[in-house]
Amino acid sequence: MFIVHRDDLARESFARDLLTLISQHRQGGVTCGLAVREALRPEQAVDYIVFAAAAVLVEEEQGDADYTRGRSSVHFKNITRWQERFEAAWGHGADAAPMALQNYEILARPMLDGSTWDTDRIKQGIDSL
Repeated sequence: MFIVHRDDLARESFARDLLTLISQHRQGGVTCGLAVREALRPEQAVDYIVFAAAAVLVEEEQGDADYTRGRSSVHFKNITRWQERFEAAWGHGADAAPMALQNYEILARPMLDGSTWDTDRIKQGIDSL
């Protein structure tokens, strides 16, 4: 699930790069979804990976380009807590993260392809995600 700030989703250059990255993930067989950061609770917007219900890698602080900063932790207990947190953020049905991504793509891709980016229209679409 890609967690993205509203203002970033509204920027043409960011949208182009994001959708390219998503396409690359899909080519690798990854099911992708989208969540707007401002719509999530703070505990839902934590960067982590669950490994086969055996461990969770939590990015406590994101690293910088020089790899001089950043901190990660690995947890081997209470894995279901992290799985449940993800499932709550992922959502279900029409509110699920894959549907939010699909709706964003339906709006953004034609504008990107046709060089007709409309920031106000994109922002309205983002608000409906």
